Amino acid sequence: DYRVALGHLRAPADLKAPRALRSALAQREQLRRQHFQAEEYEALFAHEAELDQYTLARLEIAHNPALTAQQKELALREAQAGLSPERQAERAGATLHVAVAQQTQQFNAQGTDERTRHATRSAQYGEEAARALAQLDRDETDWQNRLDQYSQAQAQTTDSAALQQLRQQLFTPQEQQRLAAAQAVRKLQPAPAPR
Repeated sequence: DYRVALGHLRAPADLKAPRALRSALAQREQLRRQHFQAEEYEALFAHEAELDQYTLARLEIAHNPALTAQQKELALREAQAGLSPERQAERAGATLHVAVAQQTQQFNAQGTDERTRHATRSAQYGEEAARALAQLDRDETDWQNRLDQYSQAQAQTTDSAALQQLRQQLFTPQEQQRLAAAQAVRKLQPAPAPR
């Protein structure tokens, strides 16, 4: 009966409109509570409902033109604080890579030295993660240096045989497959800070 009733619900026309999504979620919640006892609802849907409400709150915050960037950031933190401890832990684990990437961008922009990076990361993420991130930094620096070298050679010569030879010297076959895309992305980005 629940599936049949659910099939009669209409999806909102604009999936980015918070008000329409809130209405659709409320209708779905009403059906769930109508067709399932409290214990069943809790076991089947409570986790999903909590995340739906959190996601909707984030969407409403993002689409609210009356809020400043600082107010949005505060509202997002408050919305996350409203999650159960289990959901907060899940969310923190799922978004950790974003925080690490932002931290690395800040380190790069500020010209932070390796020792400071390692100490900060070790305190935040542990020694093993700090070592792995340091290796990623070295790999990224090496990749960017090889891209620089190849781009400079492209600017200085039109000899395709020489460029092909340099490409084979600088890059593995797998890296050569992503070389054109990496160069295209570089053109779209502002110049990186000196390392």
